Amino acid sequence: MLSAQADILFLFDHGHLVDFSPQEIVRLIRALFSDSPLRNRNVEKILAGHPAVSPDEEEDEFAPF
Repeated sequence: MLSAQADILFLFDHGHLVDFSPQEIVRLIRALFSDSPLRNRNVEKILAGHPAVSPDEEEDEFAPF
C-alpha cells in the first residue's frame, strides 16, 4: 500500500486535490493506512496546507512533449 500513499501525496503535492480540505485528506489516509512513521510524516505534511502551484508548473506537467 506504499504506492497508494505515494500516489495520494503526489496528487496533493501537485495541486490536484484542492477540492478537498487537508483535514478530509488526512481522514482518508488515516482510514486507509495503518499507523506508521511514514503515515505520520505524510499527515503532518498535508496538515501544513496545500502547496502553492504556479500556473507555469501546471502547464509544464501536462505538456505533451
